Amino acid sequence: SPQRLVSVSSWTLESPESLAAFPEPEACRRRAAAPVPPGVVLDPHWGVRMRYLPPPADAGPARGVLVHLHGLGGHRLERHVQPVLRRAGWGVLECVYPLAGWSRLAADASDPEQVRAAGATMAAIIDDRFAELAIAAEAAIETLAAEGDEAAAAGPLLVAGFSAGGNAAPAVAARLAGRERAMSIVMAGADLMEITIASTLGDTGFDGVRDGRPVDRRRLTAAERRRFSEAYLERVRLDGFAVGPHLAGVPVLLVPARFDRVVPAAASRRLGERLGGSEVRWLPTGHVGGYLSLPWTGPRIGRWLLRAAGALGNRDAKPAQTL
Repeated sequence: SPQRLVSVSSWTLESPESLAAFPEPEACRRRAAAPVPPGVVLDPHWGVRMRYLPPPADAGPARGVLVHLHGLGGHRLERHVQPVLRRAGWGVLECVYPLAGWSRLAADASDPEQVRAAGATMAAIIDDRFAELAIAAEAAIETLAAEGDEAAAAGPLLVAGFSAGGNAAPAVAARLAGRERAMSIVMAGADLMEITIASTLGDTGFDGVRDGRPVDRRRLTAAERRRFSEAYLERVRLDGFAVGPHLAGVPVLLVPARFDRVVPAAASRRLGERLGGSEVRWLPTGHVGGYLSLPWTGPRIGRWLLRAAGALGNRDAKPAQTL
């Protein structure tokens, strides 16, 4: 698409430093760095909708920016993470997950060539979507800082990702590698191929086929699903599976739902394994129940992020012991 910021197949993950290597970064910024007036919702060309909320005037010194990566729904409930941070001097950059233009994917599980092609196609889609979000967030923060916003220019950055936004959170945190960071990820996981096949979220865009005949994607055998995942993971660069090991040292709180079938709990466990060293607080719910719990758990997640931010200057300090 001519409106696409950048094709992300060029992201390489050979070392943490290479996470910042994009093709033609200045051209990307010229497209992305439109003015971001405080409180104005943007609908820029690349499809990432953003809203910036500066800290309240009486919040005291500016501390930094929370990059809030929304899921596909429940935005109002997710915002319960924000008030404790805004009162402490944090600006909030809300980013809505760019799902527009999602492609359908059909592949015969009995044909190795189709499985490999499906893995490569899915990897390209995920890399493109996650890079859009990461570049847009980076450009918005840089623009706000250049225009004199004290929160955007100050201190560390916090990343809070929910559901689909949480799936992209590791890639966004990796792109923001120039600043101290801490991150919370709520009901998200690694291996978007497995999530897409196994999720109970209605039509995920993946059409199962076996021996030339349609089959419900959730009825694929464990071996068939594993082959699709392996083909995808060999190619993808910005899935949490690939990015996670490059975020060593970033404090992370994972909040998965034990009975989640939208983002299967196994995918959340896998993300935790790839990130390594993250704190995990399981919700005793499914995906919907996890969202309904956010009026209570959201402020606790916000307080964890505050403690994590306070510990960034002292790597021996524990950001939090409990939610």
